[in-house]
Amino acid sequence: MPNHILIVDDDVANIDLFKVMFRTLNVEVQSATTGGEALEQAQADPPLLLFLDLMLPDMTGFEVCARLKGDPATARIQIAMLTGRSDEAARQKAQEVGADHFLVKPVTRADLKALLDSALGA
Repeated sequence: MPNHILIVDDDVANIDLFKVMFRTLNVEVQSATTGGEALEQAQADPPLLLFLDLMLPDMTGFEVCARLKGDPATARIQIAMLTGRSDEAARQKAQEVGADHFLVKPVTRADLKALLDSALGA
């Protein structure tokens, strides 16, 4: 079973914040700043849980999610979409491409812990 999470965000400050929050939960964190990096990392070493920003420099988070969910090798990765958008259209699109969770920024430590517990089956 995978023992790490992958955070995908083009804003390094957001990645650093998530790393600090997850470090307090004793979870190994890997990161990527582009969709291409996310796909490579997820395929090479599938994470337990992937936090995926919608706005990336090379492709959208929707596209990354659809590609991961469409590949049998990565389809079982739990994906949590992260966005500043709270509109229903974004939520619907996330659901259509197979996202397991949809979180609106800012995300709290309690939100992260709840998702981690869910991913671990706790």
